[in-house]
Amino acid sequence: MAEPRQRPIPVSRQERDRLDEHKRRYEEATGDRGDWGGFLRTISLLGLAALGVYGIARAKRRSTNSVTVRCPSCGQDFAVALPQPEARVVEAVCPYCDAELVVDLGKWEVSVVDGGQPFAEWEGVCPRCGNREVVRFVTRPPYWRETVSVRCSKCQTEFMLQGPDR
Repeated sequence: MAEPRQRPIPVSRQERDRLDEHKRRYEEATGDRGDWGGFLRTISLLGLAALGVYGIARAKRRSTNSVTVRCPSCGQDFAVALPQPEARVVEAVCPYCDAELVVDLGKWEVSVVDGGQPFAEWEGVCPRCGNREVVRFVTRPPYWRETVSVRCSKCQTEFMLQGPDR
Protein backbone atom coordinates (compact mmCIF):
# COMPACT_ATOMS: atom_id res chain seq x y z
CA MET A 1 0.00 0.00 0.00
CA ALA A 2 1.35 3.39 -0.95
CA GLU A 3 2.32 5.82 1.81
CA PRO A 4 0.12 8.94 1.91
CA ARG A 5 2.03 11.97 0.67
CA GLN A 6 1.88 15.41 2.12
CA ARG A 7 0.23 17.74 -0.36
CA PRO A 8 1.27 21.36 -0.66
CA ILE A 9 -1.23 23.96 0.45
CA PRO A 10 -1.74 26.62 -2.21
CA VAL A 11 -1.02 30.11 -0.88
CA SER A 12 -0.91 33.44 -2.61
CA ARG A 13 2.23 35.57 -2.72
CA GLN A 14 0.75 37.90 -0.09
CA GLU A 15 -0.06 34.96 2.24
CA ARG A 16 3.44 33.54 1.75
CA ASP A 17 5.00 36.91 2.61
CA ARG A 18 2.90 37.12 5.76
CA LEU A 19 3.89 33.59 6.81
CA ASP A 20 7.55 34.42 6.16
CA GLU A 21 7.21 37.53 8.36
CA HIS A 22 5.65 35.50 11.21
CA LYS A 23 8.45 32.93 10.95
CA ARG A 24 11.10 35.67 10.97
CA ARG A 25 9.57 37.32 14.06
CA TYR A 26 9.30 33.95 15.82
CA GLU A 27 12.96 33.21 15.08
CA GLU A 28 14.02 36.62 16.38
CA ALA A 29 11.97 36.23 19.57
CA THR A 30 13.04 32.67 20.38
CA GLY A 31 16.38 32.17 18.63
CA ASP A 32 14.91 28.93 17.25
CA ARG A 33 15.98 28.73 13.61
CA GLY A 34 14.43 25.66 12.06
CA ASP A 35 12.71 24.46 8.96
CA TRP A 36 9.10 25.25 8.08
CA GLY A 37 7.80 21.94 9.43
CA GLY A 38 9.43 22.51 12.81
CA PHE A 39 8.19 26.09 12.94
CA LEU A 40 4.58 25.16 12.12
CA ARG A 41 4.60 22.25 14.59
CA THR A 42 5.97 24.47 17.37
CA ILE A 43 3.47 27.26 16.73
CA SER A 44 0.59 24.76 16.53
CA LEU A 45 1.54 23.14 19.85
CA LEU A 46 2.03 26.48 21.57
CA GLY A 47 -1.29 27.70 20.17
CA LEU A 48 -3.05 24.60 21.53
CA ALA A 49 -1.39 25.18 24.91
CA ALA A 50 -2.49 28.84 24.89
CA LEU A 51 -6.07 27.70 24.16
CA GLY A 52 -5.95 25.29 27.10
CA VAL A 53 -6.06 22.08 25.04
CA TYR A 54 -2.67 21.13 26.47
CA GLY A 55 -1.03 22.19 29.70
CA ILE A 56 2.30 23.97 29.32
CA ALA A 57 5.42 22.99 31.25
CA ARG A 58 9.02 24.16 31.11
CA ALA A 59 12.12 22.01 31.17
CA LYS A 60 13.73 22.29 34.63
CA ARG A 61 16.96 20.28 34.70
CA ARG A 62 18.84 18.85 31.74
CA SER A 63 21.11 15.90 31.19
CA THR A 64 22.70 15.03 27.86
CA ASN A 65 19.63 13.15 26.61
CA SER A 66 16.70 14.11 28.87
CA VAL A 67 15.05 16.93 30.78
CA THR A 68 13.19 16.93 34.08
CA VAL A 69 9.71 18.44 33.93
CA ARG A 70 7.31 19.41 36.72
CA CYS A 71 3.70 18.66 35.80
CA PRO A 72 1.55 21.80 36.26
CA SER A 73 -1.50 19.62 37.06
CA CYS A 74 -0.20 17.35 39.85
CA GLY A 75 3.16 18.94 40.73
CA GLN A 76 5.18 15.73 40.26
CA ASP A 77 8.59 15.74 38.53
CA PHE A 78 9.30 13.30 35.69
CA ALA A 79 11.92 12.83 32.96
CA VAL A 80 11.31 13.36 29.24
CA ALA A 81 13.74 12.06 26.63
CA LEU A 82 15.07 14.72 24.27
CA PRO A 83 14.15 14.10 20.62
CA GLN A 84 16.83 14.08 17.94
CA PRO A 85 17.12 16.64 16.49
CA GLU A 86 16.04 18.65 19.52
CA ALA A 87 12.85 20.63 18.97
CA ARG A 88 11.74 23.80 20.75
CA VAL A 89 8.65 22.10 22.25
CA VAL A 90 7.58 18.46 22.60
CA GLU A 91 4.35 16.74 23.55
CA ALA A 92 4.37 14.64 26.72
CA VAL A 93 1.93 12.84 29.02
CA CYS A 94 2.44 13.01 32.77
CA PRO A 95 3.00 9.44 34.04
CA TYR A 96 1.31 10.32 37.36
CA CYS A 97 -1.94 12.05 36.35
CA ASP A 98 -2.09 11.47 32.55
CA ALA A 99 -2.23 15.23 31.83
CA GLU A 100 -1.38 16.03 28.22
CA LEU A 101 1.41 18.61 28.19
CA VAL A 102 3.45 20.70 25.82
CA VAL A 103 6.99 20.93 27.24
CA ASP A 104 8.97 24.04 26.32
CA LEU A 105 12.58 22.87 26.12
CA GLY A 106 13.76 26.46 25.91
CA LYS A 107 17.41 27.31 25.51
CA TRP A 108 20.54 26.16 27.26
CA GLU A 109 21.26 29.52 28.88
CA VAL A 110 19.32 30.61 31.94
CA SER A 111 17.20 33.75 32.01
CA VAL A 112 15.43 35.67 34.78
CA VAL A 113 12.06 33.96 34.22
CA ASP A 114 11.89 30.63 36.12
CA GLY A 115 15.12 29.39 34.56
CA GLY A 116 13.71 29.71 31.04
CA GLN A 117 14.04 32.15 28.19
CA PRO A 118 10.92 34.30 27.56
CA PHE A 119 9.55 34.41 24.03
CA ALA A 120 9.41 38.20 24.05
CA GLU A 121 9.59 41.18 26.38
CA TRP A 122 7.63 44.39 25.81
CA GLU A 123 8.34 47.62 27.65
CA GLY A 124 5.74 50.28 28.33
CA VAL A 125 5.47 53.50 30.31
CA CYS A 126 2.47 54.26 32.50
CA PRO A 127 0.71 57.34 31.06
CA ARG A 128 -0.22 58.55 34.55
CA CYS A 129 2.97 58.23 36.64
CA GLY A 130 5.68 57.39 34.10
CA ASN A 131 6.57 54.06 35.75
CA ARG A 132 8.27 51.58 33.37
CA GLU A 133 6.51 48.22 33.12
CA VAL A 134 7.79 45.07 31.38
CA VAL A 135 5.46 42.41 29.96
CA ARG A 136 7.12 39.01 29.45
CA PHE A 137 5.61 36.31 27.25
CA VAL A 138 6.81 33.11 28.91
CA THR A 139 4.26 30.48 27.84
CA ARG A 140 3.79 31.48 24.20
CA PRO A 141 5.04 34.01 21.67
CA PRO A 142 2.96 37.17 21.24
CA TYR A 143 0.40 37.20 18.47
CA TRP A 144 0.77 39.44 15.45
CA ARG A 145 -0.15 43.02 16.45
CA GLU A 146 -1.35 41.80 19.86
CA THR A 147 -2.41 44.36 22.46
CA VAL A 148 -2.31 43.55 26.18
CA SER A 149 -3.82 45.26 29.19
CA VAL A 150 -1.21 46.31 31.76
CA ARG A 151 -1.81 47.46 35.34
CA CYS A 152 0.88 49.81 36.63
CA SER A 153 2.59 48.31 39.68
CA LYS A 154 3.08 51.79 41.17
CA CYS A 155 -0.25 53.66 40.74
CA GLN A 156 -2.55 50.78 39.62
CA THR A 157 -3.57 52.62 36.42
CA GLU A 158 -4.61 50.24 33.67
CA PHE A 159 -3.38 50.97 30.15
CA MET A 160 -3.01 49.14 26.84
CA LEU A 161 0.36 48.12 25.44
CA GLN A 162 1.08 46.97 21.91
CA GLY A 163 4.36 45.30 21.06
CA PRO A 164 6.84 46.47 18.48
CA ASP A 165 5.46 46.27 14.94
CA ARG A 166 8.33 44.86 12.94
